[in-house]
Amino acid sequence: MTNSVSRYGEGREREILKLLAATAAASFAPDTVRKLQGNPSDIGTKAFDQVREQLQKIRQVDPDSRFVYLMAKKKDQVIFLADAEPPESEDYSPPGEVYREAPPGLQQIFFQGTPITEGPYHDRWGVWVTGLAPIRDSRTGQVIAVLGIDLNAARWLASVSRYRVFCIALTALVSGIIALLLVGIYFQGRFSARINRLNQDLQQELRERERAEQSLRLAAAVIENTAEGIAVTRADGTIRKVNQAFEQITGWRALEAVGQTMKILKSGEHDAAFYQAMWKSLGETGKWKGEIWNRRKNGELYPQATTINALKDSEGAVGYYAVIFSDVTEQKQIENNLRDLSALDGLTGLYNRRMFDETFFKEWKRAMRDASPLSLIMIDIDFFKKFNDFYGHLDGDVCIQHVTQVIKSCVRRAADFPARYGGEEFVIILPETDQAGVRAVAERIREDVAALAIPHAMSDIAEIVTVSIGCVTDVPQMNAIPLQLINQADQALYRAKTSGRNRVANL
Repeated sequence: MTNSVSRYGEGREREILKLLAATAAASFAPDTVRKLQGNPSDIGTKAFDQVREQLQKIRQVDPDSRFVYLMAKKKDQVIFLADAEPPESEDYSPPGEVYREAPPGLQQIFFQGTPITEGPYHDRWGVWVTGLAPIRDSRTGQVIAVLGIDLNAARWLASVSRYRVFCIALTALVSGIIALLLVGIYFQGRFSARINRLNQDLQQELRERERAEQSLRLAAAVIENTAEGIAVTRADGTIRKVNQAFEQITGWRALEAVGQTMKILKSGEHDAAFYQAMWKSLGETGKWKGEIWNRRKNGELYPQATTINALKDSEGAVGYYAVIFSDVTEQKQIENNLRDLSALDGLTGLYNRRMFDETFFKEWKRAMRDASPLSLIMIDIDFFKKFNDFYGHLDGDVCIQHVTQVIKSCVRRAADFPARYGGEEFVIILPETDQAGVRAVAERIREDVAALAIPHAMSDIAEIVTVSIGCVTDVPQMNAIPLQLINQADQALYRAKTSGRNRVANL
């Protein structure tokens, strides 16, 4: 029994060290680690300094840590990427140095990608135990580096010893109880009060041990100095503890957040199916990783890369959840800028047909959800083919650009969406705009284009460039087809053309 309890105690300590290493590894930005080359040229770079600073923070968190370092695999050898030791220390390992005393399990972590512990083992520095955890590429999931944390094994061995002492004490108590029961056959009732007191002491000791284990798991899960926000919640979502990064990202102070649920960050941007899938993953695998749009305390929306891990007790029941997250607003802005560049029409600078289709269906769904009007304007330059044939394509392009400037000046709201529909045709999405409003915008565009007075000798209706405009308004219904609104706008444009051009027509 003593050996079993010792093995159980050592297993618990290993799990705690793995959780500590995994949580610390999560504090590194994979994009920064990927920039390291694994040679002396890294020294002095911004990425190298950032990684070293984070390694030093991790070492400062636990006074028992001896070495904290980052490793990578290169040509079937494990090399150092960065080390928390100062360069002048004899223990310092520069980038690119081969790790010749690597623990046996280090190689397998590059393939399996799961945290492990090694030791205890003796070396010239003393007795140590090592926690190793992978750092994965955020896009491919490939292990790009491994974090190592060497801890003084004295505390480890002392904890395992406490389990053994506890087992011996427990065995002695049980033996004493049995002896008392045997004696009680002859002296029934004489020692009943004493037996009760012993049972109460035993139960109290078990409860204190359970509370100590819970405190130990919480202490290992929360690293105050990590750059990522961390929240530890009960199984029902009630927040037990948060770190400084949580406060900085969300705007909620620890005193305000503790006792509430994670719903204080809920934005309303995700439907019920999204959260059902999240809880299903947590129930089946004990973890979930993904991106959530959350809301700060001041009401601002922000994208959040999130990892949730279930923390289970010795019986396999979920007692807590560890939520680790980071604000990826800057990354999203870069992605949006790249997307916008690919969605712009080269001649006009307006959004292209593909971006119009994507935006229109989003606005349709939004208007249907809010029961608000959605309007479309479709514009065509009158007799533009004749203009191109007579003046040439270069002047035709200039004409289109002038008309574009008029459209941009007349469409002023941030939510309005003008796009080049094709050739000399343009289309404008006007959310939350009724029939009178869309008509006013269309008439202003028609008048301002005429005011440009661009010569058009081949026009059948005027001596200047004019436009025909069709506009339509609808409040989208659940069973309606979005393309019907586009077809109606096209029909309204056709009516404007067949009615004499240089005019606005509604359907």
